[in-house]
Amino acid sequence: MDRLRALLGATPVRYIHADPRSVYHLTEVGSGASGKVYRAVRRVPAAGSPDVVALKAVHPSSEAEAVAVASEAAALAALNHPNVVSGNEAYAWAGGVWMVMQWMDGGCLTDVLTYLQRRRLLLEEGHIAYILRAAVAGLGALHSRRRLHRDMKSDNLLLDGAGGVRVADYGFSVELTDERRFATLIL
Repeated sequence: MDRLRALLGATPVRYIHADPRSVYHLTEVGSGASGKVYRAVRRVPAAGSPDVVALKAVHPSSEAEAVAVASEAAALAALNHPNVVSGNEAYAWAGGVWMVMQWMDGGCLTDVLTYLQRRRLLLEEGHIAYILRAAVAGLGALHSRRRLHRDMKSDNLLLDGAGGVRVADYGFSVELTDERRFATLIL
């Protein structure tokens, strides 16, 4: 975990060394390969901070996982684009990292597609174009920062109640550098 602390200190993320449950009421809304996601409601409103956010809790068990967590946190903090989920703070607590991100109240595109499928409905062409345009814009923002997502799927496109679409989940992303001009992924 000392290596995780060193990696976290090198990112533009503001790390808070406290239990996030002391700041937020948490409700689990999802889980994946890298951790759990919570809808987090601030216990006491704070000026300049949203009352509802998403918290992604990750507990790395290896050096490689710690590097991936630090990379994901850095990606969240480095990107400010209307089609990319962002966040600039995280809680380091009990061997884990709880990344604070924008809350997207519409859920993921997979849930919308499942809902429509159960009702034997389809997205119209205009809706598909709108979603794809937003996804491509979000990926373009990532690529302009030399970051590859490497895990694009409907689970990682989040929607909000105002019609916003944002690319999320940078757990498999990688940043290209002059020394590292190519990325590989073995499945």
